[in-house]
Amino acid sequence: MLHALNVTSTALVHLLIIVAALAILGIVAAAWHAARRWRLVVIELSNSTGQPGLDGVTRGLTQLARQRIDREIRIVSDRREQLYAALTGAGQATANRPGARRSASRQTPPARVEQRLDDSLAQLVSATRDVTPQQAQPAVQLLAMLVSRPHGLLVAGIMQQRGNAAAGRLGITFDVLRPDGNQSLASQTFWEPLTEQDAAAPAAGSAQERLISLFGPAARWVAIQLVINTVFPRGARGAEKGLDRLLSGLLFRQSVGAYPAYAATFCRRATEDLAEAATVLAESPRPLAALADTLDWLAAEEPAQTGNERAKLYESAHAQYARAVAAMERMHPADPELLHRYLIRQAISWLASGLPAARELALHRLAAGHLDQAAAAPAAVLYDMACLYALAAGTGGNAEWRTRAACLLVQALATDPPPRRLWASAPGDPQLRLLHSHLATLMAAVAKAARSEEPTSELQSHHDL
Repeated sequence: MLHALNVTSTALVHLLIIVAALAILGIVAAAWHAARRWRLVVIELSNSTGQPGLDGVTRGLTQLARQRIDREIRIVSDRREQLYAALTGAGQATANRPGARRSASRQTPPARVEQRLDDSLAQLVSATRDVTPQQAQPAVQLLAMLVSRPHGLLVAGIMQQRGNAAAGRLGITFDVLRPDGNQSLASQTFWEPLTEQDAAAPAAGSAQERLISLFGPAARWVAIQLVINTVFPRGARGAEKGLDRLLSGLLFRQSVGAYPAYAATFCRRATEDLAEAATVLAESPRPLAALADTLDWLAAEEPAQTGNERAKLYESAHAQYARAVAAMERMHPADPELLHRYLIRQAISWLASGLPAARELALHRLAAGHLDQAAAAPAAVLYDMACLYALAAGTGGNAEWRTRAACLLVQALATDPPPRRLWASAPGDPQLRLLHSHLATLMAAVAKAARSEEPTSELQSHHDL
């Protein structure tokens, strides 16, 4: 009888050991999974405005912010994929190329934005540590280390106010951090835009409504940071770094038109990322061309810059156009159409900058006839040529260049495919300023000729401007 009890006790002890071992293995697996799972967490907004009325609606405002950030993540992620494909020619063949790295091109998963870091597993490990024998403590310490270093990004927001409670400006600051080390990756504050009204006058709308109006640009900024830092969780390295910075700059540049009141903020962020991209970007034609085009656009459009800053941006654009053209000249197989288009864009940037040496280079290239293009060129190329001749004519150059600009613009508009983006661009294009007084007549003539399908007879009388 005693022997049977001893056998039963031994069996139960062995069973308990097996159960404990399986439980520890289960906790290890759960800890490993939790440590590797990528999280996007937007914690509850903090109210630092000094308005107690906002304390009761902070949770609702936080939920609205999460929803807006979640939507913007999907928009920005799709745009990044489109840009990546355009810059690298990434398709199925590129994706399957031996040795190709997929981390830069993979689509950022639309991770669910969480309310807080899940600490239930950490609590379980803590409870396990209290009852674990001394011999097993090192294993439990390893578990604790795994679950205490979550993998992902954390967004913290603070609602702020400048000035007095009645007429102060509200703002919101977002910080993007790594939760495993509480390391800040980026921070940005969006204030209500200044108006021409008396500064002492109270702003229209409730504080809650005014803060919600800031969620648009703020959520776009947060989404760009999250998407870029999700593709390269520990930062891009080597050749990928230049493309990563270029994509970030392009995403900020694309956001300028969506939020005009915050154009200066997005332009400034784009300029910072593009300046870094210029120092590390590989000698690849299309990325260099996109970098040059964007720097050129920022030089022309950036709303908050001095003349010296504008000149420096144009100089940076000119340097990148030179790199892009040189890379295109080395292409195998050659792409003469792409090279010709960027020789035109380079000359346009030279003229638009107003820099004396650059302007002389453009006029010399134009006078030598190196940029002449057949009428069968794509509409976008004809439009660029029209801009080039219009800018050149505006410098007091060859008197025939104005007429040539009008002819090229007519050809571009006549061949512009739907949705007719050139028709929408021409009236506000500063590079076509010389033709703006005649633009309505030219566009009406092109439209009439298109309806009658007799372009030559209809447009001939408008060539001599």
